[in-house]
Amino acid sequence: MANDGASLSHVIILSSLSDAERGAFASELKWRRIATGENVIKHLNDDSQVYFLISGALKVSVQSPVGKEVFIRRLSPGEHFGEIAALADTINGMIETLA
Repeated sequence: MANDGASLSHVIILSSLSDAERGAFASELKWRRIATGENVIKHLNDDSQVYFLISGALKVSVQSPVGKEVFIRRLSPGEHFGEIAALADTINGMIETLA
């Protein structure tokens, strides 16, 4: 899959962008291909990136206190995740700057 605006055409939160705007946005992204079974983000990690799922599926799960995997949900192409951590990081940065 090409790393361009067309790859982002089915991403729900980017659907209102024009082709040119998606293309410009795509050129600013860091693109990654994730292998089957590879962790994208670990629970309670301080990652503050927003991720867009272009193809495949992504299982969201956490580890219980007793070490069992707890399934949360499955993400499909066009969905995104990480936006809350990214916004919280931005807000925390603003608070630190203002304090």
